[in-house]
Amino acid sequence: MNGFVTHPMLRSAVVESRAYQLLALNTILDSSSLLVLPTGMGKTPVELMAIADRLHSRRGRAILVAPTNPLVEQHYHDAFKFLDLEQETELVRVNGSIPWQKREQKMRDARLIVATPQVIRNDVQRGVLSLADVSLLVLDEGHHASGNHAMAQLADLYNQQSVDGLLLAATASPGSNEQVIGELIRRLGVQRIVSMRRDDALLAPHAVNLESIVVELEVGDELRELAAPFEAWLERLVETLRRSGVYVQQGMITSKGLNDARGRAGRLIATERKDGWRMAKIVADCSRVLTLINLLLCQGVDAARSYILRNTKARENEPKLARFIDSTQIAILRSRLEDSPEMHIKVPRTKQLVAEQLELDPQSRVIVFATLRDSVHSLTRALNEVPGVIAESFIGQSSRGDEGGMSQKAQIASLDRFRAGECNVLIATSVGEEGLDVPSADRVIFYEPVASEIRTIQRRGRTGRHKEGFVFTLVAKGTRDEGVRHASRAREVRMQRVLNRVKSQRDLTALLSPPIDRLEAFEVTLDGAVLKASEFAAEEKVRLESSAAKKRQHEQADPLPASTPFEPAPPAISTPAISAPAISAPAIDMSIAERLRPSGQSGLEAFMEKEIEASIEAAENIVQGFSTPILDARDSRLRGCIVADHREMSSDVVARLRVLGMQVDIETLPLGDYRVGDRVIVERKTVRDLIDSIVDGRLFNQARRLAAAAPRPIIILEGEGVFRQGRLHPEVIYGSISSLALDHGLVVLTTENGAQTARLLTALLRREEEMLEMISTALVDATATPPSPRSESEAIDPTRNQEGDLSIWEEQLDTDQQQIAVRMLEGIDGVGTQLARRLVQHLGGLHRVLEADDAALLAVEGVGPMLAQRIQNLFNPR
Repeated sequence: MNGFVTHPMLRSAVVESRAYQLLALNTILDSSSLLVLPTGMGKTPVELMAIADRLHSRRGRAILVAPTNPLVEQHYHDAFKFLDLEQETELVRVNGSIPWQKREQKMRDARLIVATPQVIRNDVQRGVLSLADVSLLVLDEGHHASGNHAMAQLADLYNQQSVDGLLLAATASPGSNEQVIGELIRRLGVQRIVSMRRDDALLAPHAVNLESIVVELEVGDELRELAAPFEAWLERLVETLRRSGVYVQQGMITSKGLNDARGRAGRLIATERKDGWRMAKIVADCSRVLTLINLLLCQGVDAARSYILRNTKARENEPKLARFIDSTQIAILRSRLEDSPEMHIKVPRTKQLVAEQLELDPQSRVIVFATLRDSVHSLTRALNEVPGVIAESFIGQSSRGDEGGMSQKAQIASLDRFRAGECNVLIATSVGEEGLDVPSADRVIFYEPVASEIRTIQRRGRTGRHKEGFVFTLVAKGTRDEGVRHASRAREVRMQRVLNRVKSQRDLTALLSPPIDRLEAFEVTLDGAVLKASEFAAEEKVRLESSAAKKRQHEQADPLPASTPFEPAPPAISTPAISAPAISAPAIDMSIAERLRPSGQSGLEAFMEKEIEASIEAAENIVQGFSTPILDARDSRLRGCIVADHREMSSDVVARLRVLGMQVDIETLPLGDYRVGDRVIVERKTVRDLIDSIVDGRLFNQARRLAAAAPRPIIILEGEGVFRQGRLHPEVIYGSISSLALDHGLVVLTTENGAQTARLLTALLRREEEMLEMISTALVDATATPPSPRSESEAIDPTRNQEGDLSIWEEQLDTDQQQIAVRMLEGIDGVGTQLARRLVQHLGGLHRVLEADDAALLAVEGVGPMLAQRIQNLFNPR
C-alpha cells in the first residue's frame, strides 16, 4: 500500500507511509527511546518525523547529532528535503572548523541544529548553548554513547539540563551482549526499546534482498614462505612467556592472549619482580611479530612493507623499536619486499568482483571496505588499472605519521562524486561504514572480515538499501580471517536474542499500540483518501501480520513443490591461489542477474541465518558428553536461582546449568563467580587460573576477600592434571591448597569439567534450600506445639547445671525432632555440634532458642555477643 505521511511541518509527498515507522514513532513520542532497525529500513524518516512533531507541539528547538562530518552533511540535506524549515536560519549545520563565536550566532535562532556530538558538547560546556529548551535530542548511530565518547557525554548533559525533553537514539547494532546493551540503556536514560528484525511481518514488504557471499581464498606459497620465519620466531617468544606463566592461553596465538599476557607482565612489574620488564618487552615484540604475520597472510605485500617502513621511521623517536626493526628476520624480509609486486590473491579477486559488477551494470556503484589505510591506497591503485573503473580512496581526517587524512570538504566532495557517478568504486576505511546512504551501491566487498558485529552490520548496510544488493567477504583460509568471520557471525546472531532478553528483563518493551495516541498531527494520504496515521498503522499491522501468518501456514503445509528439487548452495566460494592479477570469468555458478528475485521473496541467507542460529544455540546448550542429567526439567523443589557473574557468560557452566533446568540470573558480582542462596559464594578456578594466581600472587588476597564476603565461601577447582602441569612443583600446589583450607577457612572442591561444575552448583543450591526448608518447618512445628517432656523426672530444667543434664540430653537425642534441631542449629555460622546441643539443652528446646533474647543466649557457654546477634537476625530479622 503506497501513500505518504502528512504533517504541518513535513514537506508534501516526501515521507512514504510505512506502518512500522509510524508505530515506532508513537512510542518514541511518548518516552525517551532506543530505536533499533536494520540498515536501510528507514531510521532517518523516523528521526525527522519525531523532530517535526516535537517542534510543532512543543516549540523550542531540536538537535540531531551524528558521529562523522559526512553523515552530518547527509542528515542536513535530508532534513531540508523532509522538513518545512528555512536553510541557514531555522535549519543549520555546524562543525568544528567554524569558530565557536560564529557557531553561537548561527545557532541562536535555529530550530534544528545538525552537528557532531563533539561540537554540541563543547558549546554546552563552554556555556554558549543551553539544552534546557531542546525538546528533542536525536543521537544517530547511538551505539557510540558509551565510555568517554562525546555522544555519551552529550546524553549526560541533556538528561541533566533538559526540561520535559525526549531523547531518541537510533542504531542498527546496539551490541551483542547484555553488559554492553545494559550500559548503553543506562547511559542514555531511555525508557523504551523499539526494535524489529528484517524478517518481521511489518518490515518484510519493504526489505530488499541482500545476498551475503563468503569467498574463501588460498594464501599463496610465496606469502606462506615469507611468513614462516616470523611464525617460528613468535613461537619461541611465546614459549618463553609460557614458561614464566605470563602467556596462558591454549591453542593459536592471538591478540587477545597477548593482551592478557601484557596485563600479567604489568602485575609482575607492579610487584617489583625482576623479570617483569623483560616479560613486558617480549610481549611487545610478540605483538609486533603477530601483526606482521597477519598483514602478510591477510592483507598482502603492500601492507606489510608499509608497516615495516613506518616502524623504521618511528625508530628514531622510539628506541624500544630497535630490537624489532634491527632483527635479522626484518632485514631479510625488508630486502625481499623492497621491489616485490603484490602477491596476495585478495587483490586480483577484488578486481574480478568489481569488474564483474560493472559488466552486469556499467551504471552501478561498488564500495570496498578495508581496515588499513595502506590496503585502501593499494587497492585504489590496483582497481584503477581495470578498464571502466574510476576508483577513489575514502579515509578519515586524522593523520597517520607522515600521511595526512582527508579533510571534511574532501570527504564530502568524494561522496558527491560517487553519488553522481563521476567515480564508480569507493575504497573506504571504517569512516565509510556508518549511515552513508548511497542508493546505487549495488555491491559491497569486505577486503577482510571484522570481528565487531556492529561494524559488520554497518558495512553490509551500505548496499541493499533501495534495491537488491550483494555483499562479498574475502577470507584468507588458514589465517586470522577465519576466526574473525565466525566470531562476527556468532555475535550478530546473538545480538537480537540478547536485545529481546534485555527488553523483557528491564521492562523496556515498546508498546506497539500505546494507550495514548501520539500521532494526532499525522495523516496518511492513500489513493486519494486521507486517513489518521494511527488508524492506517493499526490496519496495516493487522493486514501484514495476517498475510505473514497465512504464508507461514502455507509453507508448513507444502514447504516445496514436489517437482522442485532444492539443493542448498555451499556456504562459501573457494578459489585456488593464483600469482598473477588476472581478471577471469565470474567464479559464481549462477550469474548475478539470475539471482535477483522479487522484493519480499526469501533468499538463501534466510535459511543460512536459521542454520547459524541453531548451531549457536546448540553450542550454548552443550548437551554432548552428559551422562544422565540430574534434572530433566527444573526441579519443582528448587525455588531459588543461581546468580552468575557476567564474566562467566563465556564459560559453558551457565549453559549447562540452564540445560539442567536451573534459573540463572546474570549480575556483576563484587566477589566470586557464582552466588548460591544467601550464604554461599563460589569462586570457579580452572587449573590454569589456579597456577596463574599462585604465580602472580593474587590467590591469597582473593582468598582473604572471599572469606570475609560470605558465611560459606567455596572454591571450585575445575580441570585435571593440577599436579602434572609442570609449571609449579606439586609441593607448592599442596601448600597453597592447604593454606586455603586451614588459614583462610575456604572449602576447596574439585570437578573435571563444566558439566560437573554445573551439577555441583545445582547440588549446593538443593542443599541450601533443604536447610532453609528444614528450619522453616521446624519453626512452625515448634511454635505451634512446643514439645512436652515425657515425665516430670525427664523434663529439662533450664536453670540446672548444663553438664549435669548431658545424660538426660543424650537420652532425648534419640528422637528425630532433637536430631533435626541440632542439624538446623549447626547450619548457623559459628555453631558447632556441641554448642547446638548446649543451646537446646540450656534453653529447653528449639522453639525457645528461636525466641530467646540476648540475655538468654549469652547465658549459654560458647555464645558471644556477635553470635547471639547473628542467631537473632537469622530467625527474627529486623
